[in-house]
This record gives sequence, C-alpha cells and structure tokens, in this order.
Amino acid sequence: MEVKGTVLQTMRLFIPKRHSRSEYELWLSKLSPEVRLIYKMGPTKTNWYPVNEYLVEPTRIYCSLFHGGDRRGAREAGRFSAEHSLRDAYNLFVNPHSVDFIISRVAKIMPMYYRPSAAEVVESTDGLVRVRITDPIRIDEIIEHRIAGWLERALELHNCNGVSVDIHLSATKGDPYTEFLLSWSTENEEGRECG
Repeated sequence: MEVKGTVLQTMRLFIPKRHSRSEYELWLSKLSPEVRLIYKMGPTKTNWYPVNEYLVEPTRIYCSLFHGGDRRGAREAGRFSAEHSLRDAYNLFVNPHSVDFIISRVAKIMPMYYRPSAAEVVESTDGLVRVRITDPIRIDEIIEHRIAGWLERALELHNCNGVSVDIHLSATKGDPYTEFLLSWSTENEEGRECG
C-alpha cells in the first residue's frame, strides 16, 4: 500500500504545530535515514510513498514519544489532516456542500490519499453513517485511527455537534473488515441542521 505525498506533508506540518522545535527534532532523529530525509526536505505532493515506512512507522514513533504509545496521536494527526485539507487548502470544498455530500464522497476521497484503497458507505441515516474499508481488507491500526480522526474533524467542520467516530470493526483485530461508525447530532447549537 502507498500513501500520497500530501498526507506526509500534513504530518510534517502537524508535529511542529503541536510540539516544540526540540520535540520535532527528537521525532525526526528516530526516523530511518531515508524517511528523515523526505520529512526534512518536504515530500512531493504528487509522489506516492510506501505507507508502512513513510507514514505508519513515523506515526507510531510520534505516538510513542508524545502519547505514551496511545493511538490517540494518530487520530489527532488525522484530525489535523482534515483541518488542513478541507478548511485551509480546499475551503471551497467544505462550505457549500452538505454533510451528505461529504459522506457520499468518502469512497472517492480515500483513493486520493491511499492506493490501492476503496471504501463504501454501507448505511446512512440522519446522524448515523457506517463506512466500510473494502480494499485492502486489512489496513494498519495506525491508518484506521488516522481515518477516524479525519472523518471526525470533517463532520465538525460542517458544524455538527456531538460527533463520534468509532472503529466499529477492525480487520487488524480479527474482524472480517474495518468499519467506522459515525454519529452526530442532526442539529447544531443554533437549532439548524449541521452541514
């Protein structure tokens, strides 16, 4: 499996925004020489990189250094990626479209960042969606948490309240596939529907 350089770029931006320069340098020092060079020089947006070496291991090191090994760090990185890609870089993409539009695009968004990959929405009702990863059947737990964080922040950017994204089923834990359960309040604080 490969990851697009844009994902690595958000990881490169994320750590210095959340941590001191010395903590960022510590993280860089733990990476393999080849991966360290890419993160120092800046990954190319359009290039594809082996996901395990260039994203999973760097994220695992990040979680180990700053989150006591907790995968929460991967979720935070995914949230930052959504913030960066949906609000900052693609502001026009978020504002005019409803939550339903974004959810319907999940299957198209994932292959933009990971290859090979495929996802489908298997259930969608007001305030509840199930998204299933269909290819590859088994992805790394770090990637599951990054995707969960991305989905969570994407809903929040649409002014949804009470957002929860659970990894309902996980192929890394023996389930037949990975499935995310997304839920949120259908009204925001002003009493308007989110989105």
